[in-house]
Amino acid sequence: MLVIRRHLDGRDYAVLPGGGIEDGERAEDAVLRELREECTLEGQVVELLLEGDHGGRLASYFRVRVVEGEPVLGGEEAESHDESNQYHPLWASPTDLALLGLLPEGIMGHVLEWLGLSRVRDTPSTADPERPDHG
Repeated sequence: MLVIRRHLDGRDYAVLPGGGIEDGERAEDAVLRELREECTLEGQVVELLLEGDHGGRLASYFRVRVVEGEPVLGGEEAESHDESNQYHPLWASPTDLALLGLLPEGIMGHVLEWLGLSRVRDTPSTADPERPDHG
């Protein structure tokens, strides 16, 4: 699963790639634009997974099939990346998500459900073929 590991104001956590919808833009188009801008990857929307309130604005979560490749930070995030405000796009296993502190609060349960998992293993497995090697 693609996430953005963050370091902001001395706090470490992870978020799913995403951002705002521009005027006249559909949510499905915005998710693909944000994927290109933030992670320099191309994708294809598969399905809408969840819509809900996120800090007073509508948040839409989509399953996106991403073309193979390594995410590289781009866009506004790359421009504002510095020692106190860091962005690190990466592929993460479900165990990694728990260790990274995925936000917003409550999204982890949804992610595990989307992945068809009931719980996260306690320790990462280096033998797991689904876990990308990012040495």
